[in-house]
Amino acid sequence: LEFVCRSCGHKALRQSGAGSTKWVEQLGKSFPGVSVREVTAQTSDHTVPNRPSIVVCTAGIEPIALGGYAGVVLLDCAVQLNHDSLKAPEDALRSWLNAISFMRSTGEAVAVGVSEEVSKALSLGQIRETLSEILKERELLGFPPTRRFLSGTGSREVVEELAMTLSNIEGLRVLGIADSVGNAAEGDVRLVASFAYAQGGEVSTLVRDFLASVSSKQTRTSAKSGRSIRPLSVKFDDPRVI
Repeated sequence: LEFVCRSCGHKALRQSGAGSTKWVEQLGKSFPGVSVREVTAQTSDHTVPNRPSIVVCTAGIEPIALGGYAGVVLLDCAVQLNHDSLKAPEDALRSWLNAISFMRSTGEAVAVGVSEEVSKALSLGQIRETLSEILKERELLGFPPTRRFLSGTGSREVVEELAMTLSNIEGLRVLGIADSVGNAAEGDVRLVASFAYAQGGEVSTLVRDFLASVSSKQTRTSAKSGRSIRPLSVKFDDPRVI
């Protein structure tokens, strides 16, 4: 298959997650005569009888096996780790540990595609050490949970005015202003800033006063719905910012 990305010219391809339904089909072919069951959010019975079978499900809806599972296989781990979120490592680790907790004490677990930073937590039980290393990295970068984040979306004129206003708070960092995507109006930009937890009250008061000063006539039109929206949208600790 000859593939070239139109944007960057890269030719490499990476296989994405197969999905639970596809895994059921593949496991059924690989283990003929063995019961293979798919459990989804719509499944009414979330218990598994104590007899040989393979259960396939997504993270968070693991059914309870009577006597515990003899083995747990964590598939497509790289997909969870590559999720576009700062919290991807700890969210993935949490879901994997929850799945392993359904295993009997004599069982065995296998993880496919884990990164080095979380493999120690799974194989050696070094959960505290792994999370401490992640926290140290966040502290060096000034990312949550060591600092709070604020995002403001609106026209460039309004957002730049907000940036000037925020700069009056000592210690607050305006990380930058970039073009906004999603439900924003055409030409909108988004500001991202970080500040210490102790400054939460001061920042929220300043933002509230700034929003009150923005003229109600400065409306925008949503690119998705076509409806009029406020001239400036401000969010605190939005997980989708980073």
